[in-house]
Amino acid sequence: MRRANRIFPRFRGGRESRNYRLATDMISASRWAKHGTKLDFAKENPEFKSHFKDQNRHIAKPHAPHPT
Repeated sequence: MRRANRIFPRFRGGRESRNYRLATDMISASRWAKHGTKLDFAKENPEFKSHFKDQNRHIAKPHAPHPT
C-alpha cells in the first residue's frame, strides 16, 4: 500500500485520483491484504490522534482542498 501511495498520489488538482482509488481498492481486496494486523482508526485514542493533527494538516494542505 505504501508503494501504491508513492506511485499514485491520492490527490491531483484538488480531486482524488481515479488511479489511486483503483490501485488501493485492488490491493485492499487482494488475498495479501487479509493477513497481518489491521488498525481500527475509529477506536484510536482521541488524544493520540490529536497529537498528529497539525502535522497531518500541514502535509495534506497542498494536496487536499479542505483538510480537516
